[in-house]
Amino acid sequence: MLFPMPLPIPRLSLVVRSTRGLAQKNGSAQIVLAIEPKPVKAMKKLEFTVTLTGINGPENLKLKLQMPGMFMGTNEVTLVKAGGEKYTGTGVIPKCHSGNKLWSATVELPGLTPSEMSFLFNVL
Repeated sequence: MLFPMPLPIPRLSLVVRSTRGLAQKNGSAQIVLAIEPKPVKAMKKLEFTVTLTGINGPENLKLKLQMPGMFMGTNEVTLVKAGGEKYTGTGVIPKCHSGNKLWSATVELPGLTPSEMSFLFNVL
C-alpha cells in the first residue's frame, strides 16, 4: 500500500489513490507511481512505473529509494521513457534488520516545478 508523504511544494493540493498507484496532482499535471508486484517485498526484483500526465518530461527520470529516519545506503533506479507519458525501471529494496517497513520513493523531475515528488509505502 502506498501512502502520501508530506508534499515538498505547497502548490500541490490534491493527492488521490488510483488503481494504478498513488497520484499527486498540480492543476492539470499528475504524477502516478506504481510498484509491481504487490505486495511490495524486500529483496525481490520490483518494477517501478511513473506516469507523468500534463507534463513534458525528460528522456529519463531518477527514483531515489530511502527509509525515513534510517540511512540504508544509496538506492537509485533509473526510469527510462517507455513511450508516451510512462517511465519504467527495475530495482530491489533491501531488507531492514530493525523491522521497519516504511520506505520513501522520490521521483526527481529535473527542470520542472516541483523538482521532485515523494511517496511513502510499506515493504514486507
